[in-house]
Amino acid sequence: ESIKIWAFGGSTTQGNICGKNSSSWTTEITKINNNINIHNFGESGIDSEKSLYYLRENILKKKVPKMVIWAHKVNEINIIYQGVKPNNETTKYFISNQRERKLKYTVQKLDVTLKSNFLSYKILENFILSLSRKLIRSFGKEHINKNLTYEDFEYASIHYKINVSKAIKLSKENGIEKFILLSLPTRSDYEKKMKNLFFPHYYERVKELDKDDYVSFIDISAHPKVMNDKNLFCDEIHKTLLGNVAVAEILNEYLVKN
Repeated sequence: ESIKIWAFGGSTTQGNICGKNSSSWTTEITKINNNINIHNFGESGIDSEKSLYYLRENILKKKVPKMVIWAHKVNEINIIYQGVKPNNETTKYFISNQRERKLKYTVQKLDVTLKSNFLSYKILENFILSLSRKLIRSFGKEHINKNLTYEDFEYASIHYKINVSKAIKLSKENGIEKFILLSLPTRSDYEKKMKNLFFPHYYERVKELDKDDYVSFIDISAHPKVMNDKNLFCDEIHKTLLGNVAVAEILNEYLVKN
């Protein structure tokens, strides 16, 4: 009997970014292991908040998998550039001072009120959001604004943790047997760039989430097979066919053993 898996992530999970033969790790793992039936929910540019929506939407259809693989990482800093819907949980977690938190949340609610009532505001907001998405997709030097602070990256990681915690809870409640957090590899220069920016916060949140026995963490980015091999990437984060095959082989080895 095949193992049904749902995979969530951004463009590095969606795949097929590095030309017509680049493939995806989800496709390659099914070629290696005929016992795996994987549905790829990966979508270019999205973060964990959108995948949480997809997870909830598909669970409602009562066709749950045996396992969820959650491969979000790089796109989690999108929130810094694009903003987020008012999320009292994130604000409460991040801003300990109650008075400051109340003011922050009031401003967020006012922002939503404006969006709900003024067409011109909506048009302007959509234009800015669209423009910001285009600007960050190149994943070049402009992807990381020099004015970003420690707190910006920490906030993004907390937003990630809250979304993942909700996804884990949903999975448990609906009979999904296992939830895997997957850290996909990026090119060595990008790893170096993010080493003192977002990645430390990401790993701290993953460490907190991994305390749950229901959750497993697989860090493929630290595997010797994918480190310092530029042939596996066509840019800083997207994998070639060889890169996707390498990820699939490492992940399959873990799944077979466990």
